[in-house]
Amino acid sequence: MFLFVYADLLFFFRPGELADISAGNMGPVEVSQGSLLIAAVVVTIPTSMIVVSAVAPFPLVRWLSLAVGVLYIWSVPATSSVSPRPTTCSSVFSR
Repeated sequence: MFLFVYADLLFFFRPGELADISAGNMGPVEVSQGSLLIAAVVVTIPTSMIVVSAVAPFPLVRWLSLAVGVLYIWSVPATSSVSPRPTTCSSVFSR
């Protein structure tokens, strides 16, 4: 998760990136309440898995960890393929 944050911070140094964000665009995605909700859920799931692993019984934690891991592995190529202008940084941090 920290690699994604690091990559996002590196993108701020590209010319015109902050102007695009101020205009309401996050790469190919237009900023809306729905896109911000999805981003919040994507960040909240790994954080909540720490609490779940501490309080839930082991068999449940094992299956939840596998399911969330598969979901995140599937989501990285699915979301990185929609970028109209891939860069070296996005190629390294999205795989």
